[in-house]
Amino acid sequence: MMVITDQPSYIVTPSNDTQLMHYLNIYQLLSILKTSKCVFSPVSLYEDPAEATLSVPSYNEVCKHLLWQDPTPVLKDEYYDKHKLKMSFASELLYSYTPNLHVDTFEYLMSSFVRHFMLTHCWSAASTENILMWDRYRHQNATLAIKTTISAMKNAFYTSNGLLYIGKIEYKDYNTEHINGFDKFSNENLSDPVIIEELFYQPVLHKQKLYKAENEVRIIMSYRYITYQIWGRPMLNDIPFYNKELGVIIDPYSQKEALSPDGHLVVRTPNNSYELQRRKQVSVDPKLLIDNIILSPYTESYALPIIRDAVEQYGIDPNKVVESSIKLR
Repeated sequence: MMVITDQPSYIVTPSNDTQLMHYLNIYQLLSILKTSKCVFSPVSLYEDPAEATLSVPSYNEVCKHLLWQDPTPVLKDEYYDKHKLKMSFASELLYSYTPNLHVDTFEYLMSSFVRHFMLTHCWSAASTENILMWDRYRHQNATLAIKTTISAMKNAFYTSNGLLYIGKIEYKDYNTEHINGFDKFSNENLSDPVIIEELFYQPVLHKQKLYKAENEVRIIMSYRYITYQIWGRPMLNDIPFYNKELGVIIDPYSQKEALSPDGHLVVRTPNNSYELQRRKQVSVDPKLLIDNIILSPYTESYALPIIRDAVEQYGIDPNKVVESSIKLR
């Protein structure tokens, strides 16, 4: 199946000729070549602590709508009704001291869901190497970069049971700017499937401006597929954790979230317990994906023939493995 199928307009894909780079180590490369699969990870494993959270203005907009307006559009969550007054008081009391305190049920649960369940694979839109990216990964063994294009990516990735989208990251000042889609949160109909999907995609499509040099592009596993895996149906007619029948996904009051030793995320609800893989493998054709494999400028030159021999065993043209154009010596 092609990567992009009926993609929402707010997920912006660069043009087909856009060049991309993916930085990884030799073991990750060999895993891709051997299994013909790439690993998709939840954003909770990424280095930016603000991943999947809302900016301050967007957070305030959500709190204003759900905490201090009555009636709210979300009344199905028993925890919300039970703790609304307490949370409202706590917000007013503590906000001046801790403006980023996540006390609102909707924001906390949405961020937790997106951080742990929305799976992505990250690339940089660039035609040339980025020394800052090489520096970030220089301590990994035999750091490399796969070079490809949007067009090749569309043809190389495929899945038989879910959609994949390619989205360009938008960089914002999280202290002063809204996350797209949340600037008008107070007027949104939270029972509209189109609105629900956008609220879960937009935090994955944004990062803080300090990461702007990455010029990131992400392949995103679809919200419909993810919710289908958890509940057996896409959650399009209601926000998942505000459905009384199914219960909340991550309980912010009792903190019933744990990571099992084998790397699965265990998430409990009032009636059930779900155990999901932290990461998921997605099929890819390496021969279609890889235009070049570039060695880090920090890699010794003797590694070039070794890596060429290694990739040739998996049907990759060894001449696609090249040394970095950046000369540090």
